[in-house]
Amino acid sequence: MRKGLNVQKRIMKAKASQKEFGRKMNVRQDLIGDMLKESSDKLADFSRTADYKGIVLKLMVQALLKLQEGTVKIRCRKQDVEMVSSLKGQAVKDFQKYMKTECGITPKCEIVVDKKSFVDSKSPGGIVAIGHGGKIVCDNTFETRLRTAFDDLKPVLRAVLFPSSCALLNANDGTSK
Repeated sequence: MRKGLNVQKRIMKAKASQKEFGRKMNVRQDLIGDMLKESSDKLADFSRTADYKGIVLKLMVQALLKLQEGTVKIRCRKQDVEMVSSLKGQAVKDFQKYMKTECGITPKCEIVVDKKSFVDSKSPGGIVAIGHGGKIVCDNTFETRLRTAFDDLKPVLRAVLFPSSCALLNANDGTSK
């Protein structure tokens, strides 16, 4: 009888502990989600500054380097079409200069700005480059880049935001220093 009560007591403690752990994980996830939203909002604010044009140029050059296609279609937000159109010549020149310096070749390249399909106007900005007849997509939007960086840095974020639990995890797995 007494043994059965002790077992029930341990089961109840374990369930309560598990429930509290789940609640704590949900709160942590909400905090991290709030950070992501705040970062996205700051990027949206950045897209309204003068520096945005320079970043878009670099994103275009990077996309050309990744795709290395003769013709690359660029999608952007509707409000950025004019700016992206004005940058396409400079992006091709920068791409060719880089290729000449690094590889000794000057590839021919053309950028076509898509004026029918757009990146979501609520997006923080950036571009999407499409090559190989639409089969290869280089998503260089701020939203995608932020999400990728955020996912890659989640362990670091957790260690900074929740140092006590990370120390506890390291102590439990034998990797503590």
